[in-house]
Amino acid sequence: MIKTAGIYFAARVLAAVCGLLAVAVYTRLATPEIYGVFTLVMGAGFTIFAVCFHWIQSALLRFLPAEDGARPMALGASLAGFALVTVLLVGGAAIAVLLDLVPVSTEMLLFAVAMAITYAALEISLAVVHARQRPTTYALMLAARAAGGVVLGSLLLFAGYGAPGLLVGVLVAHALPALYLAWRWRHRLLDQRFDFGAVKRMAAFGLPLGVVGMAASVIGVSDRYLLALLIGVDAAGSYAAPYDLAQRSLQIVMLSAFLAVSPMIFRSFERDDHSQLTAQLLQQARLILITALPIATIMAATAPLIARILFGVEFRLAAATLIPWIIAATLVQGITSYYYSYCFTLAKRTLTNAAIVSAAAALNIVLNLLLIPLYGALGAALATLASFTFVLAVTLLATRYWLALPWPTVDMLKILGACAASAPLLGLAARADDLLVAIGATAAASCVLAGLLLAIDAAGSRTLAGNLIADLRRRMNGRLVTQS
Repeated sequence: MIKTAGIYFAARVLAAVCGLLAVAVYTRLATPEIYGVFTLVMGAGFTIFAVCFHWIQSALLRFLPAEDGARPMALGASLAGFALVTVLLVGGAAIAVLLDLVPVSTEMLLFAVAMAITYAALEISLAVVHARQRPTTYALMLAARAAGGVVLGSLLLFAGYGAPGLLVGVLVAHALPALYLAWRWRHRLLDQRFDFGAVKRMAAFGLPLGVVGMAASVIGVSDRYLLALLIGVDAAGSYAAPYDLAQRSLQIVMLSAFLAVSPMIFRSFERDDHSQLTAQLLQQARLILITALPIATIMAATAPLIARILFGVEFRLAAATLIPWIIAATLVQGITSYYYSYCFTLAKRTLTNAAIVSAAAALNIVLNLLLIPLYGALGAALATLASFTFVLAVTLLATRYWLALPWPTVDMLKILGACAASAPLLGLAARADDLLVAIGATAAASCVLAGLLLAIDAAGSRTLAGNLIADLRRRMNGRLVTQS
């Protein structure tokens, strides 16, 4: 499990590094207005994905791990669902363009639809790879998407193509890995059979999660549209750049823990192996805590330094102000999405999940309308944090009646204590006037935090580190014996 988590984590780290490079390049080559147009179209594409395709991905992750054989019903049903939704979506976009039903340019609408389809194709393919526990393939495809988006988008932006260039770069970076996987699996895909019963089962489970995805997307992107409406497109761009950086950087570790453990959790649940299920749930919770909490602390405390290093001049003030709040919102969202969502997926109570997140989406819009006129982009960040906190609180209250997940409270308190003790030192280090001094001092303060976590053996970190070192020594000794 640790090896698998390490592969997923390495892939997500590489994707995060590419994201950091993208932010550093985009915010230097693009104005806030250009970045604002880019992020609004991307947000529309992700919202279309959440509404139309997210249910397929969610159902695959839930049912495919427990199915074997060359023709798993979940895979055939997913192919049928993807093809049907794509046809309906393209037809709907064509009608909207012909009848002029959408108050945006045809170019931007087509970009959003194309982004939704290519993103869905790759995400559904990655869900299959994940369910079949092929972490290396997953990592390669993720790396190709991340690196391709940075390179192509930067080149087209540098060539002067503006927001359309950025969009084309990201679109191609999503399409190529999906096409590669389709070609690699072409014989198996052509061998699949349509099963109406499987489609019905997956739709019954997944469609409520489509509502969840749509509502979560509303929480994640509505603030950008409202900022653009109430203040201006440049305000949306200045807000979106630090939002995307902070969210993606923290989500990599929480998602890595989920990717590594979730197939085993679903399999243990289906087999009624309660002792194994409890152990695996605790493993995932500890992995999330020992990685996400320290990283969140470092990013929130060193936000001014991150802004100085990664962002263009026009974006720095907003980044330094917003990153701590976005980090807090992402942490709350990640704990809900990557751990407590099991209360709904395992128990097949996805309708309740949809109702909770939909209520939070409505709350988010109301809070944005109230707070943006008063506090600008900070008001949008506060609204996002409040909305995700609402989802977590209601989830904990509602789900305790049918499925109580174990939680490592002692480990959480240990990690929180180490983070709280290190946060002032990190904050002082990051605010040094000299950039090199600030970077060196921040690195030293981060090592202090890591040392504290090891000293108190938070989440078994010292034991785990000792086991990894011992395993590495055994491998090295074995190679030396073989060579001799």
